Order: sequence, then structure tokens, then C-alpha cells
Amino acid sequence: MAGTSSEILHPPKPRFTLRVGITGHGPTKLSGSRLQSTKLTLTRVFSAIEQASTEILRANAAIYASEPPQFRLVSGFDETDQAAILACSNGWLIEVILPFQKEGYFKDSASATAASLKNVSSVTELPSQKPHRRDQGHINADSYLLRQIDLLIAVWDDSPPKSGGIGAITREANQGGIPVIWLSTAIDFLPRLITGFDDKGDPIPSDVDCTEGPLILALKPIFDGPSLDLGQFNRVPQDALIGFYRETWRSHCYFTVYDFLTRVALIRKPRAVIYARPFLDQCSDWDTFFHSAPSANNLVERIRQVLLPRFVWADNLAIYFSHHYRSAYTLAYLLSAVAVFIGLGGAYAVNIEVVPVIRTDFPPR
Repeated sequence: MAGTSSEILHPPKPRFTLRVGITGHGPTKLSGSRLQSTKLTLTRVFSAIEQASTEILRANAAIYASEPPQFRLVSGFDETDQAAILACSNGWLIEVILPFQKEGYFKDSASATAASLKNVSSVTELPSQKPHRRDQGHINADSYLLRQIDLLIAVWDDSPPKSGGIGAITREANQGGIPVIWLSTAIDFLPRLITGFDDKGDPIPSDVDCTEGPLILALKPIFDGPSLDLGQFNRVPQDALIGFYRETWRSHCYFTVYDFLTRVALIRKPRAVIYARPFLDQCSDWDTFFHSAPSANNLVERIRQVLLPRFVWADNLAIYFSHHYRSAYTLAYLLSAVAVFIGLGGAYAVNIEVVPVIRTDFPPR
């Protein structure tokens, strides 16, 4: 069970995870020396990604788990993608997105075989398309890939973007705020970040090698702790997040004004203390769901380890602080009503007219 001692004491922090997408030309445009050069450049790019991520994690150690960074390479598994798989370190997890079912894909692809998937951590097969709509399958796969990644590497000759082409996915990534590293197959220059596209649809690269520093600047906004200026709040957002990770399990709540009135209105017995069930007991509520969940790879175990403890912690704290908020709100209204009655009572007492009484029935002396 995911409830280790550290997770029970405090909300679990996320592991620093970077998902890198790869798209590129097939063997017809990458052969011989060009293919070998691309492999060497990819190795250097992956090394720079690891170094940049390590530096960002070091600067944000307070909001991430103490585990080392985890890297995932998300690809469509064509020739360029397989070259990228060989170029990245052994510690990277490989995720493959196929534009249609395995059988049809490996039948159409000369460079990929089912045996090549043995070192792949996960394979997503999109619904098969009719023969005259095979291109739509690749377009769907590209769109799905973009929704899974933080950074895109494009091995591209900067040919004009067309539907389903490398230029199209590269432009869509740039417009969606995903940093894009461009490895040109047409001209020899160092890997650059694409800063935009001109009116003709041509990419606008940065002026310097992205592995020498710009890569960190591109990734920092994604993985740095929150830095939004919220104006009216005195706390720095990252400090608030750090405070959240220092929270402890709220087993009981004494602020029960709202709950008291709700129970009275429903003719139920009021309670002076609201108790929360233990962490592991709340996790066990999901056992029925897990028994009926589909057996897709290690889906159930991943939910247990990653999603469930974070959900239970957030739910516990949300309920606890909601009682505080609602009770404070209700109490403020009750006290304001009391203040009004006190004010009215004071005004009534001041306005009482004192009428003197003159006696005329004194006995004679």
C-alpha cells in the first residue's frame, strides 16, 4: 500500500517528472552520416535535459519528493524515434503512441517490429482508421502526443507545415506553449529552441545552442514552484505550497458551529467534535473500485501508489478546513445578529422618557 510512514505524517510530494516528445523524418530523409550525426546530437540534448532538470529540482527541493528526476520519452516509434530511444539514458522510461492497432502498424512500418517494443514501458494504441483515412490516424497520434509532454524535440528540415506533418505538430506545440528543440536535417547548426513562426510558416530559431543555458530558462516556468502574484495575500505562493506539504493528518475538528446548526435543522444529534477516519481506512474505501478496474498494465498499482494517497490527503484537509470556513462564516452572521439586537436594545433604553411624578396627597401638617 502507498501509505508509507512519510505519506501518513504529511501529504506526499510529487516526483519531478519530465516527459519529452520526439517527432522527426523517416529513413528517406535521414540516412548515412546525417542519421549518425542526429543520434550524436540527440545524446547531447538528452544529457542537457537531465542536467537542466537536476538544477531545477535542486532549486525547488522543498516542493518535490527527494527521489531523483524521472524522464519519459514519448514517441510514435518510427525510425527517428527509435534512434532517440537508443540515444537516451537507460533510466528513461519509453512510452509509445501508435496511430492504430499494433498489427496494422507493424504491417505498414518497415522500420518497426513488435519485438522492438520489449523495452517499452507503455504502449497506447489509438483506434484503427479505414484504409483511406490512415493519415488521420497519424494526425490523431500527433495530437495525443502533444497532450502528454512537457517538451518536444523536432528532427525536421523546416519544410512548410502540412496537416499530419512534422511542421504541423511543431507549430501546434509552439502555439500551445510547449518548448520545442529543433534539430535541423537540412542545414548544419546546433540544436536551437524555436521561438515562433513567421508569416510563411518557417520556424524562427533562437540564436544560441539551447543546451548551453536556454533550455533551463524554457523549463523553469513549467517546474518552478508557483510564483503568481496574488496581490491581496501576504504569503508567497511557494511558501503556501510548502506549508501544505507540512500539514499533518487532521483526525478531529472542534470548530463545529455550522455542523451543529445543520444537524439541528435535520433533527439529528449534534456533535461537539468531528472525527476523521484514519488514512489507511479511507484508502480501503477504494478497494471495490480497484477490483473492478481494467487490468491495463500496472494501472491499478499506479493509482494506488500515486493518485490515491494524494486524493485522500487533499480530501481530509479540504473537509477539515471547510468546517472552519463554514463555521466562521456562520458564527460571523450569528454574532452580527447579536450585535444588532444589542444595538437596538441600547437605543431603546436611551429613548425611554422619564416622567416625574408629583404627589398632591400629602397630609396637612
